[in-house]
Amino acid sequence: MIKKILLLLIMCVYTSQAQCLIVQISMMKAGTHLMITLLEKMTHRRLAFIAADAYATIKKNEQDIISVTPKDFKYLSRLSNRRFWATHCPYVEEYAFILSQPKYQIIYLYRDPRDVVVSLAVYVRDKDKKFWPGAQEISLEELIARLIVGGPSMHQTEHHISARGIREVYQAYIPWMQLNNALNIRFEDLVGPQGGGDAYTQLNTILAIADHINIEIDMYEATLLGETIFGKSAAFNKGQIGSWKEYFTDELKQLFKEHAGQLLIDLGYEQDLNW
Repeated sequence: MIKKILLLLIMCVYTSQAQCLIVQISMMKAGTHLMITLLEKMTHRRLAFIAADAYATIKKNEQDIISVTPKDFKYLSRLSNRRFWATHCPYVEEYAFILSQPKYQIIYLYRDPRDVVVSLAVYVRDKDKKFWPGAQEISLEELIARLIVGGPSMHQTEHHISARGIREVYQAYIPWMQLNNALNIRFEDLVGPQGGGDAYTQLNTILAIADHINIEIDMYEATLLGETIFGKSAAFNKGQIGSWKEYFTDELKQLFKEHAGQLLIDLGYEQDLNW
């Protein structure tokens, strides 16, 4: 009788883990590769990722935003539990309704918007010239300013951050943080010492992620993961906390404060505009 009860408990735990569908959501340049690497190593699952050419524009509040097409979303949301998926899809109410089901475990990754802007600016000038022809015609400082404020799109499409500005694009993602089954992770807490972060904070963050997706690891395993997730990808820049300080002139600081200063306060990166 006791053996049968133990077997039943084991089967229940296994079933619970097997039904856990992991979805990682973040905006561009928020540390997506860092989180993907961690999840691959932690879960031994394969990644499914919707690339930029699979994005479509949809209408919401009379403004275009990047989104995964309904067809692609349907495919992703039905992946087997041998895989996990990552997406740059902003919040869409219909998608959120599906992903709020208990079988999904959402991990929302976010980063200091100033570092997002700088990382994207450096990336599109050095590694993504094909899709950002307008970004090559102006200085790096002018490009950063455009990403802060928005204006005529420098991307091949009209929906990108260069058209919307960092505040509007960032706010299109923030509602994901309100899902009951979402674990909100700051890039700065996950990156660890190699990216200018803290080892103890990184350890606790990795343990929290493991607990959220029903993976059992000990402190040694979590420490080892933290030491091996930092690295390069095709979209990797420096992966450093506070890189914006190297690029922001006084004019760019003031511009950011005017257009997205409150965003920093709302996200907890600053207490006021005196930075």
